[in-house]
Amino acid sequence: MADSATLVSAFIATDSAYTHGARAFPARDIGASETLPMWYIESLAMRTVADEPGAATAIALRGVALHPESVTAHSTLAETLLAQGDSVAARSELARTIELAAAENDQTMVWRASRRLDAGIEVSEEVLQTYVGEYELSPTFSIAITLVDGGLYLRATGQQRFAVFAESEAKFFLRRVEAHVSFAKDDSGTVTGLVLHQNGTDQPAPKVR
Repeated sequence: MADSATLVSAFIATDSAYTHGARAFPARDIGASETLPMWYIESLAMRTVADEPGAATAIALRGVALHPESVTAHSTLAETLLAQGDSVAARSELARTIELAAAENDQTMVWRASRRLDAGIEVSEEVLQTYVGEYELSPTFSIAITLVDGGLYLRATGQQRFAVFAESEAKFFLRRVEAHVSFAKDDSGTVTGLVLHQNGTDQPAPKVR
């Protein structure tokens, strides 16, 4: 494997050559990208990341620059940053991945990126306590939120209890089930309900106790 500087230099040369050729062709006449395709950038970054995470990150950063609205671009950058041990920057990219994937209704990518957030962000126990209660999805189906040893848990009617992890102060994800919950508050800050996001649907549940 070449060193980081050599890999990055080769990538820059490839990027420049592709852009020049695509514009001269011109690629737009056949509906092709005028910039280096994201699938190529992702493939190169992922092949590089194990041995040269710094080079992989440089490549992934170019992907984000060329394709700023691409879910793949941000998720690829997040992976390279995690490989480098930069969890703070990686979390930012994962959050952007989730945002873009949600806008595209790509629930699979939302779930995958959420899981990569590991234990989620820190939320104070005081805030978590405000979410404790029962939320009614229907007269026969509700969700109970409890706080145990500083961690938030969810149990739906007739189901086992699952830990939930914060991706923001008011939005949480489950690791073992592909689902998210977000809590709603009124103007005074009182928690009034939650929304269960699962299988592409958003199910509101008012807080009943």
